[in-house]
Amino acid sequence: MTAEKDRLFILVLVAALAYFFWNWPVFYPIRVFTVLLHESGHAVAGLLTGGDVSSIKVFSNVSGVCYASGLRPVVLAAGYIGAMFFGCLILLAAARTAYDRSVSAALGIAVLLVTFLYIRNVFGFLAGLAWGGGLLYAGRRLDGEVNDFLLSFVGLTVCFHGLNSAWAHLIQGRACNTDAKMMAREYFGPHWLWGWLWMGVIVVLFLGTLALVLKPKRR
Repeated sequence: MTAEKDRLFILVLVAALAYFFWNWPVFYPIRVFTVLLHESGHAVAGLLTGGDVSSIKVFSNVSGVCYASGLRPVVLAAGYIGAMFFGCLILLAAARTAYDRSVSAALGIAVLLVTFLYIRNVFGFLAGLAWGGGLLYAGRRLDGEVNDFLLSFVGLTVCFHGLNSAWAHLIQGRACNTDAKMMAREYFGPHWLWGWLWMGVIVVLFLGTLALVLKPKRR
């Protein structure tokens, strides 16, 4: 099998496992990690638009909150879009680079920095320590193939959860108070308008990433 076929097999396998067994305990850490990335997206947007981040909280019921100032529309949009963007970056790094160990270690350090600088509740802090420490350990101690599979698994499942939660919260409106509802209240339009707009960006990011991941490498 070619490297591209191997990659496709792994992606299909992970996607199938995530689809059929998403509520199993094995996927709970990924769901928590996606929330951490979601809130980190808000934080990064706040910092990039001249604001500050006072705290991030990640809860055991797979929800979270980020208290960040900055350009409010950008900060609100950066949660779901940010989680998908980070998931896509992880997936691309696994597929298109030969530095899987370095990527895992760098990602672990980034998660630890976010944890120590911004996370201000016990569960979120412990989750950040576990993820950051685990990724750093994988990058330092495990071989390249293990890191490649780990990054592919994490990246794809983060993307999958990003799509699933965006559909449930932004389009179906299952959550009590979503980013889209806050955008509608604070600015204009119905929440579903913002939901569909952000969902479109998320889908384009995901499909574009898959196209790059499965693109044959030059020999």
